[in-house]
Amino acid sequence: MIRAFQNNVVLPFEWRLQRYEVFDARGKSVSLVLDLLYDEKEKAVRYVITEIGGGVGVSGKRVLLPVEIVERAGNGILQCEVEEKRLMDLPPLENRENPTRKDEQRIYEHFEKTPYWEAQPEQPEQTAQPEGDEASRQAKPKAKAEEPPLNLELDKDWKSKQ
Repeated sequence: MIRAFQNNVVLPFEWRLQRYEVFDARGKSVSLVLDLLYDEKEKAVRYVITEIGGGVGVSGKRVLLPVEIVERAGNGILQCEVEEKRLMDLPPLENRENPTRKDEQRIYEHFEKTPYWEAQPEQPEQTAQPEGDEASRQAKPKAKAEEPPLNLELDKDWKSKQ
């Protein structure tokens, strides 16, 4: 993984979060977005890099927030679904810039989320077949839908446009 802002990765609008303010679940401002960890192979943002705690002249704790626990909540605002204390309790990592799979597992366990490498792609809804003769049970061919973008993780709004 690489740092997206530091390496000038061209990101879709929804991931242009540099210097966004991070708010916890109680609405408290807890930090600023410093950068994003970007998976070059999968072309997906995996983590928000931020620093929690600290103050004027004092460094805080640098943490990786999985993208599954944050969402853009307005101009300059990134909303996190957990409270600041839980962010502060995140276990330390060997290398925050390039976490090992073990580190990533610990992060996802801490936030009680399914890791991105285990997440199942959304399946289309199955419809019940009508009862009756064999011909009426045959599925009618559907019109071919527009092909989705290659990286749904980076284009979350694609489905809502359909």
